[in-house]
Amino acid sequence: MRRREYVVSRWLGVAFAAAAISLLQLVIGSALMAARGAAPPLQDIVMFGAGRALECFGIAAVLALFSSLIGGFGDLGIYLLVNLGAGVRQMAGQVKRWLWLDRMGAEINGALSPTIDLARLIAASPMPWFPIVSYASTVVLCLALAIVVVNRKELSYASG
Repeated sequence: MRRREYVVSRWLGVAFAAAAISLLQLVIGSALMAARGAAPPLQDIVMFGAGRALECFGIAAVLALFSSLIGGFGDLGIYLLVNLGAGVRQMAGQVKRWLWLDRMGAEINGALSPTIDLARLIAASPMPWFPIVSYASTVVLCLALAIVVVNRKELSYASG
């Protein structure tokens, strides 16, 4: 197995598992709401589910990059520390009324959790390409960097 196949297969495995769990939660939540007589429209459920699945694939790509950098639970530690740092930047920017610092924190958060608001995207009259390109570039860049990092690692073939 080539190393790029290894990275992509791990990303797809995690992404499909996370998307399946997310969609299962959506089905259970929708069923409970329907049992109480407050079922949301099917179109809203589908749009929300598709958005959550895209978010799972995006976050899985970011975690694939962090996982290639450090083993064990270190990837989650990096994710949480960077996320916390971005939140602190955003808060400090809002308190000091520094738009640039607030925007920096928001962009870091957006890069850590790439997603597309499908309802807003479809409702827009001319389709905006910025959210699509931002999402795709984040996912592709994270996977490409993960492949580069894994290719540069020296792996022992003697280990179990």
